[in-house]
Amino acid sequence: MESDKTTIKLTGDLSISDAADLKEKFLLLLQEYNSIHINMSALEDMDASILQILCATCIQAKKEKKQVVFEGSVKNLVRRKMFISGLTDSPDLSDEAVLQQFMHKIGVAT
Repeated sequence: MESDKTTIKLTGDLSISDAADLKEKFLLLLQEYNSIHINMSALEDMDASILQILCATCIQAKKEKKQVVFEGSVKNLVRRKMFISGLTDSPDLSDEAVLQQFMHKIGVAT
């Protein structure tokens, strides 16, 4: 049975060693919930593999007509990774603008 919404909080420094577990967790959450809110406030840093997992999760959610929403503050290292990856236009945007641009560029903006 699917529930409406859940929130997951990303924390610490996430890297390729976390990617497989995170992917599995997101896929399970997509099976169980219609909407996944991902809070970025405690995420200190991430590598490209985590960005890929976030993008893939959003794409899968869209295919399943489900929703992924990013929320919270965005630390400077995370902003830079999003900018360097071409997922935002500037590392100097507000938290809300960073998350909106990220969602827009991966095609899941509401």
